[in-house]
Amino acid sequence: MFKFLAPILLATATLVPCQQWNSFTATMFVDGASGPPVPMVYPCSRGLPHSLVIQGLQYAPFILYGSPTLLTQGIFIGGPGIVDINPVGYYTLFNGMTNPLFNTGAAGMWIANFTLTSTTPLNTTQSYQGLLADASAPTGARLTMATKLVVSPGLTTQAITLGDNDYATYSFPTAGITNFPFYNATFTTMFVSANGYCSFNGADDDFTPTIAEFNSSYPRMAPKWADLHPELGGSINVQTNLADSPPTVTVNWVALPEWASNGANHTFSLKLYSQIGDIEMIHGPLSPPVMSYESMTGITRGGGLGPNPSTQKNLSNMYATPIQGAPNENFVECYGYTTMAYYCGTVNNPFDLTGRTLTFYAMGAGATGGYYVGTCSQ
Repeated sequence: MFKFLAPILLATATLVPCQQWNSFTATMFVDGASGPPVPMVYPCSRGLPHSLVIQGLQYAPFILYGSPTLLTQGIFIGGPGIVDINPVGYYTLFNGMTNPLFNTGAAGMWIANFTLTSTTPLNTTQSYQGLLADASAPTGARLTMATKLVVSPGLTTQAITLGDNDYATYSFPTAGITNFPFYNATFTTMFVSANGYCSFNGADDDFTPTIAEFNSSYPRMAPKWADLHPELGGSINVQTNLADSPPTVTVNWVALPEWASNGANHTFSLKLYSQIGDIEMIHGPLSPPVMSYESMTGITRGGGLGPNPSTQKNLSNMYATPIQGAPNENFVECYGYTTMAYYCGTVNNPFDLTGRTLTFYAMGAGATGGYYVGTCSQ
């Protein structure tokens, strides 16, 4: 029905200064975008899901061609329109003439989802242009607009293997992020603990959460500081998403058992928004109470700097009433029962954060006087 061959193009086509636009019967979208400008140059984040849509008449077979580069001037080939991808080095990605899967169906649309691997080299380019069957066209087919995809930073996932009470170092600059502002300081290095918290300036093997330590020790963000035991199961990973604005870092503790498998498994996350310092602590349905030992949730500047260091806050109540802290003020709550084995000893407070997300909005983080406003949502 229709052909698109580099030798024929180079022999018979005419260079033109204009570019090919999408039309009603031949349109291509990448993540919903279709220009202008034309041709489209689209940053395609690696490690994240994307969509390709070909749209035209009902049940229209199509061919999708690829090439490493775009042309600076299009090649007019008559009825189908203007070729904008470089015929030198072109290849056929999908061919509806040989495979009936590649047609627009009853809705006049074909959709494919794809994800570039997180190791795809940055700034790699590929250009694409589609040719769709169209009986109203003089040659029976029309070209879509061309799109150039440029591989851009996106989502990378770093698995972390930790022993009991162990920790690992995460470098913000190595991951492509300048730093993270927290209270009145900025940090380039973070320590990820097997026991459900991240700290700055240092780390330790402390598995006994107490209010006194929380206030006096390292700056710390603890979605669920507890005696967890990754050697017996579960996993820990850090996801860096440079496609977010601002870039984000999410630490995931996944199905970690309590020490010696004495209780439940726990899945929860800590999400950090670089540049602005916002923090989310995400407790889904698989974040139950710790059954054998006390646990602690909150953020602290550490170093004994916070006012009212021994005062707990009702973090789940921030759902109804957000809490504005003072500079260096802790947000902390302990969970457990006085009948539990040890650590706090006087705690009698059931864990009530399952299914909730705590958000701490930074106000002037990284500068003198920086503080947080805390909220809770379901």
